[in-house]
Amino acid sequence: MESGVVRVSWPNLRKARWAAATVAVGSIIASSAGAGTMLYCPDKFDSLGTFGVRGHDKYIFDIKDEKPVLRAGDPMKTVLHTGVFVGRGPLGGGVAIFDFDSIDLAAGQMIEARDSISDNNALTPLVLLSRGDVKISGSIDARGRNGGPGGTVGAFPNNNPPSNHAQGGAGSSGGSPGGQGGPLAADGMTGQGAGGGKGGASIGGGGGGGGFGAAGGGGQSNGGGDGGAGGAEYGNIERKLEGGSGGGGGGGGGGGMVNAGSGAGGGGGGGAVAIISLKTIEVAGSIDVRGGEGGPGDAPGLLAGFGGGGGGSGGSIYLYGTKVSLAMAAILEASGGKGGAAGSAASAGAGGGGGAGRVLITTMKDGFMGIEGNANIKLAGGEAGGTGASAGSSGTAEFRTDYACPEPATWIACVVGAGGLAATKRRRTSAPRASGRERGRRGELGGSRRIEVRRLAREDREGSRDSRRCPGSGR
Repeated sequence: MESGVVRVSWPNLRKARWAAATVAVGSIIASSAGAGTMLYCPDKFDSLGTFGVRGHDKYIFDIKDEKPVLRAGDPMKTVLHTGVFVGRGPLGGGVAIFDFDSIDLAAGQMIEARDSISDNNALTPLVLLSRGDVKISGSIDARGRNGGPGGTVGAFPNNNPPSNHAQGGAGSSGGSPGGQGGPLAADGMTGQGAGGGKGGASIGGGGGGGGFGAAGGGGQSNGGGDGGAGGAEYGNIERKLEGGSGGGGGGGGGGGMVNAGSGAGGGGGGGAVAIISLKTIEVAGSIDVRGGEGGPGDAPGLLAGFGGGGGGSGGSIYLYGTKVSLAMAAILEASGGKGGAAGSAASAGAGGGGGAGRVLITTMKDGFMGIEGNANIKLAGGEAGGTGASAGSSGTAEFRTDYACPEPATWIACVVGAGGLAATKRRRTSAPRASGRERGRRGELGGSRRIEVRRLAREDREGSRDSRRCPGSGR
């Protein structure tokens, strides 16, 4: 059966409109584990009430008992809101959804959505839904972590156990980790993610920057091993919400001692944050999904290191509301991370910068308000770690005016997979009158013939200016 097509006989056509129908939907809901159309409407989930309780300056996006939570930043790790995973499989992935009646993140408040390798808690993209207005005066931090420095044992980010290579930085809320630095006489590892920067070759090649919304920069070759290539541009965050890719680890070297001369770790990819509202979105604070910096080839006070790590790519920011406004002080940033400096060894190379991420803003016609030139939307490529390495490429924000969330009276249940079930239902109980075209075809074909009815839910809403579709639910 063709994806997105319902096959019904004429006598059952009306019944199929308002009852469950078998549909080959592919992956309808986006997942970090596989491509699909993003379909996250605020009226499709149970509301958690109003977000913005005063008295909590910090909310931390975390996972507890296999559920996504927003917890307080206190030592007790008090859970304040419990969301749901959509599209999550046995190995993780999917997205984390928190649905509210309204959202007000006040100035001085923060939502932190940053992974930590030491916690072994790989976060998924963060989706905040609101049936009412959204105001972000505080900050949402989903930056990728920095890569660890090269040199020798003992200098690693996030309190990781010592080993003979530098750890790559963790990605954040859907971003992918950076590659590990190469140990003694070994190549650095390629950063994770579809646009992961390639690791630098031994001896001392700089790691390549991660790519996502734009390509990452290449690492430096400095008389030893080749620098790693930068990661490629990829992705479409309207169809699949995902974070950035990690930078490649720097190539290891000699050093003449066991566990000495390792390359640096690559920076982690920036995270993914989506805010979807049935009404307006106002940003006066910041949403930061920058890629992590590549680690420097040398660790302070330790033996000489070699290749610098590549910077992680920026992540993604998706704002979807009837109107979206950015205040003068607002910052949306999805820039790439800076490449790591070369170690002090003679053949050490610097890391390449990470490519920019993606920013997509969708409103109704004339629904976007920002400052001239959109100077507060930052999509810069990460700087190179030094001469001979390349900076990451910059990106461009995308603006659309096809806001199309559905009326609350309509619901669509979606199942992720290569094929699945979808049901459409309306609150009214009487079946609609068939269109003239359908009545004509019914007389022509009779009751025993089967037809293809494409996008039944969309057909029901055509012709009404106020009837609107979910984000990315089809064109």
